Amino acid sequence: MATAVAIADVKRFTVGELRRWTEERLARAEVPSPPADAAALVARACGWRREDLAKRTRDVVGYAAVRRLAGLTARRCKREPLQLIVGSAPFLGFIVAVGPGVFIPRPETEGLALAAEMLVAGMREPVILDLFAGSGPLAIYLAARRPDARVVAVEVDATAAALIDANASAHRRSVEVIIGDVMDEGVVSRLPRADLIVANPPYIETAAIPALPPEVRDWEAKRALDGGADGLTFYPRIAALAVRLLSAAGAVAVEIGENQAGAVAEIFGRVGDVEVGRDLAGRERYLWARRTGGR
Repeated sequence: MATAVAIADVKRFTVGELRRWTEERLARAEVPSPPADAAALVARACGWRREDLAKRTRDVVGYAAVRRLAGLTARRCKREPLQLIVGSAPFLGFIVAVGPGVFIPRPETEGLALAAEMLVAGMREPVILDLFAGSGPLAIYLAARRPDARVVAVEVDATAAALIDANASAHRRSVEVIIGDVMDEGVVSRLPRADLIVANPPYIETAAIPALPPEVRDWEAKRALDGGADGLTFYPRIAALAVRLLSAAGAVAVEIGENQAGAVAEIFGRVGDVEVGRDLAGRERYLWARRTGGR
């Protein structure tokens, strides 16, 4: 297939040709992971599951799907996040709906979910608070893994809170949603005592935001990224809430940025015994603290 030919000018392509065309366009635009993104975009344009593409390489796709793909590819070439284009993001086996202005779940946060699950293992009917919940991936995963738990998600943005409701409903999970800012005492007064607090707060230093990839810098809500001058703005508040709300055997788990482990460990030392976990790339990415004297 001649790449000089505009895709919308040709009425029919095979799936294999469409994938190659899309990969080439994405590579020229310096989009990360062109093969994976191309597969996702072709599947979206055709209305298929991505895993079905390998079996349909020689299938011929009609003009309407080709035009849809051209539009989707143009959006990705402008570095719009793939998750916003397809409307969802994967998270530990779940598909979570996402939308503009709402923080997109990252693979790194899956490790936080697994750590949180470990911290409530053995507890009966735990109460779990998910602060800075975004579209709800942590809350929904924990509600699925622990159907006996009461899971409460707190999110300041009403659009994101609506997505938590929608995602919980789609996966048939029970998650209570509180719309409000955890920095607000009126909101905190509505929170229950908890056995686990989990949070993925904004932790990027303000000065570092302009250097982020365009998918993040230009499309994510700044309030979901900006952790203040040192990236640590929200951790003292989370630690204070842990001291105030956790049960005697409770724990708090947070995601952290690179090179923040020492400073965040000092903040959470007031809660109890602190441990640091690493992500799949070996970076210190998670920190949890168990109440001193708890299990």
